[in-house]
Parts: sequence; structure tokens; C-alpha cells
Amino acid sequence: MGVSQASAPQSAARVLPRLKWRLLRNGVRRRTGGVVALVLGVLYAAVVAPVGFAAMVALGSSGDDTARRSVLVIGATVVMVGWSILPLLTFGSDETLDPERLAGFPLRRGPLMRGLLAASLVGLVPVAVAVLLMGVVVGFGGGGAVVVALPAMTALLLLSVTVSRLVTSALASTLTSRRGRDVMVLVTSVVVLGVQGLRFIRLGSIDSATLLRIDDVLRLLPPGMLAQSIIDAGAGRWALAVAELAAPMAIIPAALALWAGVLDRDLDRSDDTPRRTERSRLRRRPPRSELVAPAPRDLMLVGSGTVPPWRAVAARERRYLRRDPRRGLQLANAVVFSLAGPVFAAIGYGGDLPGTSVLLGSAAAYVVVLAATNQFAFDGAALWMDVVSGAGVRALLVGKNAVLVTVSLPAVVASSVLLAALSGGWPYVLCSVLLGAGGLGAGLGAGNYISVRFPIPVPERRNVFGGGGAGQGCARSLIVLVCFLIVNLLLAPVAVLGALTVNAGALIGTGFGVVALGYGVLLWRLGTQLAAEAGDADQAGLLEATSPDLAA
Repeated sequence: MGVSQASAPQSAARVLPRLKWRLLRNGVRRRTGGVVALVLGVLYAAVVAPVGFAAMVALGSSGDDTARRSVLVIGATVVMVGWSILPLLTFGSDETLDPERLAGFPLRRGPLMRGLLAASLVGLVPVAVAVLLMGVVVGFGGGGAVVVALPAMTALLLLSVTVSRLVTSALASTLTSRRGRDVMVLVTSVVVLGVQGLRFIRLGSIDSATLLRIDDVLRLLPPGMLAQSIIDAGAGRWALAVAELAAPMAIIPAALALWAGVLDRDLDRSDDTPRRTERSRLRRRPPRSELVAPAPRDLMLVGSGTVPPWRAVAARERRYLRRDPRRGLQLANAVVFSLAGPVFAAIGYGGDLPGTSVLLGSAAAYVVVLAATNQFAFDGAALWMDVVSGAGVRALLVGKNAVLVTVSLPAVVASSVLLAALSGGWPYVLCSVLLGAGGLGAGLGAGNYISVRFPIPVPERRNVFGGGGAGQGCARSLIVLVCFLIVNLLLAPVAVLGALTVNAGALIGTGFGVVALGYGVLLWRLGTQLAAEAGDADQAGLLEATSPDLAA
């Protein structure tokens, strides 16, 4: 980005949006299935934006004053809150969100802020939101209210962008740390779970009094005041509308000033990073007696030959789960959704669950089974050390499987017990656990073989939710789809035994569970053996697939 200091005030507002567009375009090219995702996103925005525009126009001409006010006030608040929170989830995939990434360029603070604000408006979501806000202006701007509606929606857009940049800049240093990413994994899992719970809310049961109470609170916030100013202008209360419009607009300069201070702090800190790092290292230097840390017990015992190598692999994987947010995200989602399933089922049945619903707990580990089809995804270059150390592929797979079992099987038990407590179907708990264990074994057996034969590397990204593929295109996506189909076919016998248990009862169902467990153990042993033979015969191919950059 060759921008000189003299030309920065004129060109930064154009260069940074172009940089954002280039980053989005390169991200589409690099991701597996990125073109398909882009097309779907464009189609989705092309449908949502016109529909939202038409809905706002229709609502503006509606005679239901309560609905008009509620939708406008709540919608304006959702726009601002969503615009402030969602960038935190994409932090790392959008390089313009981290001010320290731009510290090396010859940009003064003012041009940098203008360029970053302009870059925030680049993308499908900002365009769709802008179209929606324009629908508010057209629908609610009748009778001269457009003189308030247009600046109100413009102020809402500018306030949302400014607050979003302020939040991301203030949390930039936290989001780049491991602890911060761990917290984001937990928070995002809870948020996604809460969004799923909204599907079970009966909107028809919400009366107008409840909406009015919500409006009375939200209209005191800046986005709610902007929306309320449009309602008051349409009702002829011009003095009140102007006052409600002026207050949030006065907040924008204050938010810009706060953001400017945060940018100065971050840019100064990036210039002083080497010195601060050295001071931090010296300050945290342990005493001489602690310089040689003891090795983990499992690793020491492996060297003495008293335990099998897979225990060392399992010990390492457990540490990786605590230290790598991307790994923790997969298992956190699996556990959260498996435990939330019974609650959602109870809400869907209205609290009247049949006893056989306990068998749904056996599917709690399904997400883990699907993730097990690419167990070397996050290893990357670290897999080279495993091969050099002489650890066989079987030891690696068994150690990884052991960690997955210790995380997913308790989720199956907890989900089954929770369903039994809600439905009273305690006799089916053992059946559910046996079926879940059998499905877990069958899925891990298939996943072990697929992980060795079709490994897909995951690029190192600071955004744990961005994922990203290895850039192999649609062919790799087709392989992933076929692998999922194979896993589901191998899990079909367990699902059939579960269906038979529903009609056969708990006693006979326990026998079906034992059969499912034997099927799972047999398939796991077979899949692991075939995977070990294939991996040991072609270690070079496995290494090249998991770390293509190092292999090149």
C-alpha cells in the first residue's frame, strides 16, 4: 500500500476500502468452496435486501402504531449491537480490524480513521443493511418526516460503524491473545445456542404490552432514540423529534474521540513492542531452580517403556485442547449442542416428553464423529516431529481417539440423564449410552481411515471461526461430502438398532445396545488397523498433505 504522507489525507479513504475488497476477494479464492459461498452470499443478500426494503415500506404505511414503533426501535438497536459484535467473530480474517497491522504505513490518525470507516462499509452485509435503512426512510418519511428520517438513519449507520471500530480497536490486543480467543470460543458457543433457542419462542404469544415495555427501555438508548425521532416526526411532534435526533448525533463525535485515543494507544504500543517484550521476558523470568521444568509424567514414562506411546499422544492432545482455540471450538460446540438438545426437545414437546426420547442422547457425540474425519487438520508441521520420533500412526490415532472419547462419551451420558429427568424414561438410559458408545466407535473407526487417506490441512488463522480451507477448490469439498456420507452409512446400523429399541422396550433395547457396542468396537479396530497400515506405508504423503508449505 504505497501511500505517501503527503497524499494520505486524499487517498486513505479510497485505498483502505480497496484493501478490504482485495482481502475479501483473496479469502474467497483461498477457501475451499469459497466461490460457492460467495455466490450463495450474493443470492442471500439479493433476496434479503429487497425483502427488507419492501417490509419497511409496507410497515411505514401500516396503521398499527405499536408495531411500527416496536419494529423500528428494536430493529435499530439490533443493527447497532449486531454491527458491534459480529466483527469480533471475524477478527483475524479481516486484517483492517487490527490497527497494529496498519501501524507500519505512513498514515496519520485522521486519514486512517476515515479510511477504516469507509472500509467498514465494504461487503455484502453493510450493503444489505444500507438498503434496509433506506427502506425505513422511504416508508416512514411521509408527511415531511423525511427531513428527520434521512439524517436519523444516516446517523444510525455512522454510529454503528464508529462503535464497531471502537470496540474492535479496544479489544484488539485481547483478541490476539490465546486467552482472549478462548473466551471468544465460549461466548460464541453460548450466543449461537441462544440464537437457536429463539426458534422455540412462540411470537404469537407476545402481547403488545410486552413490546411496549421493551420499547420504553430501548428508546432511551442512542439507536432507539434515533428510531423514536422518526415516529415522533411522523406524529407531528417536531420539537421532541429534533431533540431525540440531536442527542445520539452528539454521541458520534465523542465515540470518534474515544476511538482516536484507542488508536493512538495501539499504534504507540506497536512501536514499543520489542522493548516491552524484552522487559516482560525479564520480569517473568523464573528462579534458577525453575529454569528446567519437569517433563509431563506420561512423556517420562514413555521413555522408560512402562506405558504405551498413545498415552503420551493423549496427554499432548489434552494440552492442545486447552491451548488451541480452534480445537476447543469443535469440542465445545459438540458438548454445548448435545446438552442443549434435551432442553430444546422439552420445549418443542411442551414439557411432555415420552420415555423413549432418552435415546436421543445417544446422538450427542455426532458432531465429534464428523470432526474425527480430519484428525490431523490442526497438526500441520508438528506431525513431522511425530514421524521423526518413531511414533507409529496407530499410536497417534489411538491417542487422539482417547481424548475424543473422554470428552464426547460424558456428553452422551449427561444428555441421556437430562432427558430421563425430563421424561421419566430412566430404564432407557443404559440403552442410550450403549448406542452412543457404539456409534462413537463406528464413527471413529471410519474417521481414522478417512483422516489418513484424505487429510485436509487447516491454515493457521487468528480467527478461530474463519476456518478456511487449504485452497484445493471444489474437488476437495466433494471429497469431504463423500466422506460424510460414508460415515453416515456406517452409522446407519446403530440408528436402526435405536429405532428398534423404541418399539421393543428398555430390556430388549439393552441387548440391542450391546450389539451396537460390539459393532462399534469391531469397526473401530478394523478402521484403525487399515488407517495405521495406510499411514505407515505412505508417511511422506501424509506429511505433505498436512503441511504443504513445509513440504514445498
